[in-house]
Amino acid sequence: MQVYNPTLSYAAPIPFDPNPLHLADSYKNTHFYEAAVQELLAYFESRGGEYPYTQFFGLQGLLIEHFIGKFFTLQNLNDMQEDTQAHFFEGFPFHYDDWKYILDKYDGRLPVEIKAVKEGSIVPVSNVLYTVRSTDERVPWVGQWMETVLQHAWYGTTVATKDRMCKELFRKFLEETADTLAALPFQLHDFGFRGVECVQAAGRGGAAHGINFLGSDTMVGMDYLHQYYGAPRVSMYSVPATEHSMFTIKGRAGEADQVGAALAKYPKGIISLVGDSYNIFNFAKEILGVRFRDLIRAREGKVVCRPDSGDPTTQVPQLFDIFAESFGTRENGKGYKVLAPCIGTLWGDGMDLYSIHSLLRAIKAAHWSTENIVCGMGGGLLQKLNRDTQKFAIKLCNAVIDGKDIPVSKDPVTDKGKASKGGRLVLLKQDRGRWVTVTNPNRDVPYPFDRLETVFLNGEMKRFQTADEIRKIADEQGAEYAQANGVAV
Repeated sequence: MQVYNPTLSYAAPIPFDPNPLHLADSYKNTHFYEAAVQELLAYFESRGGEYPYTQFFGLQGLLIEHFIGKFFTLQNLNDMQEDTQAHFFEGFPFHYDDWKYILDKYDGRLPVEIKAVKEGSIVPVSNVLYTVRSTDERVPWVGQWMETVLQHAWYGTTVATKDRMCKELFRKFLEETADTLAALPFQLHDFGFRGVECVQAAGRGGAAHGINFLGSDTMVGMDYLHQYYGAPRVSMYSVPATEHSMFTIKGRAGEADQVGAALAKYPKGIISLVGDSYNIFNFAKEILGVRFRDLIRAREGKVVCRPDSGDPTTQVPQLFDIFAESFGTRENGKGYKVLAPCIGTLWGDGMDLYSIHSLLRAIKAAHWSTENIVCGMGGGLLQKLNRDTQKFAIKLCNAVIDGKDIPVSKDPVTDKGKASKGGRLVLLKQDRGRWVTVTNPNRDVPYPFDRLETVFLNGEMKRFQTADEIRKIADEQGAEYAQANGVAV
């Protein structure tokens, strides 16, 4: 671990490099089990929450980031021994011998099996998503120790779930108001990088968005998909876009000239122009619709107007009407109005699933096709959520004691929503987007059609999914679930 010394000069930033044996809540180091305990099995599930299902994503990245190969060294272990004596108390009974056993027998690889459903799967809440089982009876606690970081799968899964809910919402309105679904892959754009607390979160969350949509300004999400999910270096896309600093630098009187400069800089392709620096309606009608009307109509590509304040449900239909007067419109096969291909609108301020729903309803009510709108989401996508959004938890479900399986569960009288499942859990997929969790009564015989597959065993990855495979699973199962159950908003 490299430590910053203010008396030295550095050629590069120092990356955060924690002792891997610190990658658990402190209290995990205080747990103990009877000698007769030979194996512990735990499971991860969403116990409910804001959305009726979860789109599972992120476990593979976490395992590759933190757990594959040699997990720790003798120096890490000796440092941890010293740390616990100060962190807890002198004489604290740290599991030094057990960790040394793992180091010696497994070369520091963790003796654990993790079985999981395929990433991208759309699984209704209250079902097992993955299990964690110790594989060496000398250290049955090691899977429980890993819980803290493994539980971070809540983040990628919750972002992907919110994203999927949005995608199915856009799909529903396109099916009602458009002739095709061509606009769907780009109807939600990720603007969330600045709204998360760290670069790593942007990578994980941005990657989760990339499973459902292809538009993003969070390029580190592409890095995450490339590094941990086999995607090409570029797997999401963006366009030139202005911000207020560009259009206000010469004051109100210079706004139109700055628009002209932007159009000259990018004479073809899609360009997004922020329009509410002063008066969004004047921007749309006079600057775009009069001064640059002929240029925009003759231009190869689309000019997208981006309002950035106010009420989108009233403002966006008004802008559509202004653009219809200046650039024309047509009626599609569903009887809804479509803007000329040279002009469009993007709304990205303060959006979440529910405000997107309100906006799409308002656009449809005004008899415009929802193919005319692209939405952006920032903090609402990557940060406006937590582990309790979907009530994620990892709980012990089975123990082997003296060679016998003992189902383990909790059932607090004060909160039945926190009751857990017991036994060796199996996940089965039924028709119409339905799944069910059952128990396997015989640990020596695999349960038929179990959707939980071994992904990690004693420090090695046993299953690797590509981003393309996950996208295909997500789209197929998302459509299946929406067709059977509708979109709950």
